Amino acid sequence: MFKQLVMHRICQLLLFSGPLISLIISPSANYDPISLIKMVALSTVSFSLLLMFSQIVSLSNFKEFRTIYILIALFVFFSLITFIFSGAPLNQQIWGQFGRNTGLLTYFSFCIVLLLATVVSLPDFGIRLLKTLLLTAIPMTLYCLVQLSGNDPISWSSFDTFGTLGNINFLSAFFGLSTIAAFSVLLMPKIESKWKALSLILILIDIPITWSTGSIQGIMMIVAGISIIILLKLSVAKSALLKVSTFSMLLVVGLVMTLFGLRNRGPLAALLFQPSVTFREDYMHAGWEMTLMKPFIGVGIDSYGDWYRQARGEISTLRTGPDRTANTAHNIFLDISSGGGFPLGLVFVSIFLYCAYRSLKFALSLKQFDPVFTGLFSTWVGYVVQAMVSINQIGVGIWGFLLTGALLSYTHINSKQESLASSDRKLSVKLKGKLLPPKIALLAFLGAFLGFSAAFLPLRADIEFKKSGLGSLQDAIKSAEAMGAPIFYMELTLERALKEQSASARDIALSITAKQPRSYFAWLAIANLTNSSLSENEEANQRLKLLDPFNPRY
Repeated sequence: MFKQLVMHRICQLLLFSGPLISLIISPSANYDPISLIKMVALSTVSFSLLLMFSQIVSLSNFKEFRTIYILIALFVFFSLITFIFSGAPLNQQIWGQFGRNTGLLTYFSFCIVLLLATVVSLPDFGIRLLKTLLLTAIPMTLYCLVQLSGNDPISWSSFDTFGTLGNINFLSAFFGLSTIAAFSVLLMPKIESKWKALSLILILIDIPITWSTGSIQGIMMIVAGISIIILLKLSVAKSALLKVSTFSMLLVVGLVMTLFGLRNRGPLAALLFQPSVTFREDYMHAGWEMTLMKPFIGVGIDSYGDWYRQARGEISTLRTGPDRTANTAHNIFLDISSGGGFPLGLVFVSIFLYCAYRSLKFALSLKQFDPVFTGLFSTWVGYVVQAMVSINQIGVGIWGFLLTGALLSYTHINSKQESLASSDRKLSVKLKGKLLPPKIALLAFLGAFLGFSAAFLPLRADIEFKKSGLGSLQDAIKSAEAMGAPIFYMELTLERALKEQSASARDIALSITAKQPRSYFAWLAIANLTNSSLSENEEANQRLKLLDPFNPRY
């Protein structure tokens, strides 16, 4: 009963992590009100989960889920190799770039979530996860409606429909996931009618909201997810071979037309093509070039932005001018491979390939339609589609790792599904209201404290930097140099010094280059400041040529 109680509480905390991380924001306290607080929440929850799990892990448990343990261990190992040997700033690798925060701490936390969602999940975890995703969509939808009405109570730096995710593309991706889940719930024969009603309402509201954002990635995810649902539905029907082959052919044709449309060709071009698609190709190309440039170690975790100018190539440089830059490949797999080289990239891809293999093997063994598996797999496919064209925003990414773990767990326990699910429901009732043993509760709080502490330094630095905006330039310099502060704060402070024509601009720029020799903006300032020495000016110009070799200015 002890182990079952701990597993039950871990599953509850895993389910709680999705809504918490997607919805939490801190616009009044933080300069970065979106990504940073999500990283803090993710780290706090995941470390708590890890210490709770340490009390129930066993050798038999390891043997049962050996593959996922090994893949996660390799991912952490190669991440540490990159962290130590890449040469990128350590604080940037730990906490990530400003506005992204997809550094070592975030991915380690994601690994914990993935592992526990795989090895600790109870049989009904999958359906509960889909329901939790729908419940999370309720406040997100309501807030989006407020934003659409022009009555947003929060004074964002720019007004748009992005919910609590900070960007229309991330909102589109989230609604892509929740809409696929809603469609799958509509096909579940034994689910309560209230869930079907909720699913239908969310579909009718969220698809128009997604369309209104102008971001097509959510629509692409929905199309891919619904296609998988139809395919799985047909695969167990009478005359399945004919139906599946016909649908598969249509699916391939649709995919080809979609790819051509994204390239501004074919009948779907007017619907699908956006200039940002071409830009994403540039960003992905640069990510691949970084992987080739440093194939074994990478450029450093979440350090893509420091190398983009050097890796982007001449065409990308000249397409819209050399000042268009990026700090992510807009492809999660390329973000990982560029940051950590082929070893880290291949392990990360292997995690998803392993999940795909287990899922397809399970799908082929089905004798009848399995609505829960269909919901998990189709929503997971939606996440993979998003991962191919976008960023691992923490509020969306948490669902990708939860879904991966839930899918691996579901396919593992399928042979005992009915009996286990029945006993699991009875066990949930029996465990309801029972408190964790004091030792486990203490470990849970200790883990939460450690996780929060691991993310506390950048959180405190961010709060102080926001406060310094109302003070003097010296206050800004002091807060930007605080431990845990990203280089970006120093660059913002340098920009302020340049606008104020302060003599301290040179010292700030030199301080930045000492910490981050790949800061293009700092070297540009040194090259143009009148109080830079001749040697500093010459070095700055040489650095600029190295950092941006295809820029026609150099």
